[in-house]
Amino acid sequence: MKIKADLHNHLYNPLEDPFKLSFDKLIEISRARLGEEGILGVIDYGDNKTFKTIMRLKDNEQWGEQGLVYFPEQKIWLLKGQELETIQGHLLVLGLPLNINLKNKRTLEESIKEAEDYSSIIIAPHSFFIDGIGIYLMRNIKLLEKFHAIEIHNGEAIWGNNNAQRFYNEIKKDYDLGAVSFSDGHSLFEIGLNYTWLEPLRFNKQITKDALKNSIKNHKDYFDDKQATPFKLATINHALRTVVLLALEKFEK
Repeated sequence: MKIKADLHNHLYNPLEDPFKLSFDKLIEISRARLGEEGILGVIDYGDNKTFKTIMRLKDNEQWGEQGLVYFPEQKIWLLKGQELETIQGHLLVLGLPLNINLKNKRTLEESIKEAEDYSSIIIAPHSFFIDGIGIYLMRNIKLLEKFHAIEIHNGEAIWGNNNAQRFYNEIKKDYDLGAVSFSDGHSLFEIGLNYTWLEPLRFNKQITKDALKNSIKNHKDYFDDKQATPFKLATINHALRTVVLLALEKFEK
């Protein structure tokens, strides 16, 4: 029996207060949308340490070194990740330790090396949308050897998904990569609106993250995964958030 995994979620708008999140509501929605043994990826972005904030709400640091936390009563997993802003574009890194956040504004190669230092899962998100690394990967194709998967469907980047799928289908014979579909949501509502079917994890501290990494890498048939867009304006919302954040960054300088 496979399980549902939605591993790219920010949970709230970067301009909102993460402490307003309800931990119980988060777990309730995740369990309802992803089902028994499902995995929710909670992704830090910029200065926001969303995963650590959630763990403080629950006061639970179990398995922090793997970036994985299991809640046996609800039978749901939370996975820590970070969406990095590299010079070439965004990089999705999964399975970082609880107290570790990687540096932004470095080259893609430097960020990959740092992610590898923590045995993280490395994914190219929304590669052919705003801040995507798709064009750079096409020009530096050997870098794909460092990746575990391509996000071929992103719930908030619909204008780039066809190109991401086309790119994956062109390179999959030469590179051993998985194809994943995630929501990239910025609200509790968007949890599980997109997901990938993966092999179930076992409650084993030593092998769990490696098992997840292998499951992601071996997931190549994505046609049964759920691929949706919560709103037709989701892509515009994503783009507008990027513009606002860039404007605030320049203003602070």
